[in-house]
Amino acid sequence: RDKVLLGADLSYGYYVDKFWGTGPGADDINNEDYAARAFGAELVAQFPPFRKWLAASRVGVKYDFLNYNIVEDRGNPFVEGDSVVGSDGGLSSGLGLVWVWDRRDHIFFPERGIYFQVEAVWNAGAFGSDFDYGRYEVDLRNYYRLGPERVLAAYRDAVARGYRFYSYGDAMALLP
Repeated sequence: RDKVLLGADLSYGYYVDKFWGTGPGADDINNEDYAARAFGAELVAQFPPFRKWLAASRVGVKYDFLNYNIVEDRGNPFVEGDSVVGSDGGLSSGLGLVWVWDRRDHIFFPERGIYFQVEAVWNAGAFGSDFDYGRYEVDLRNYYRLGPERVLAAYRDAVARGYRFYSYGDAMALLP
């Protein structure tokens, strides 16, 4: 338990997604589809506590990277050209902090206990990002053993993003 935990997550994908515009005043459109290609990486290092009474906790640092490019606008007028910020894709790169409280009996197959994680990641030009925004996430899990081969797992995850708004004439755009 009192070890440094290192983690890495790499992802690559081709996604068909939807975008209906921004705000309640966006025009109705017939085709909200578009296709994007993305490559992402997440690197995390968590360190054990310095005090014994904090034995269930860890603090760490996190780096997030996402290169997201729209490869087909599929006739969606909101992602054609430079109509909104991010419509021509972009790079998100951010650094953040992680705090974990882990009282599970087993890390990979818990039968009882609690897991609580809070993280904050700030994406900014200083980290090579095309966009400036913050992402804040809370992850809470509870495990209850109901019998010899039964475990009830309760999970709650919440994400909040702090966006910087940019105005383009009458339109407002949100950064991802």
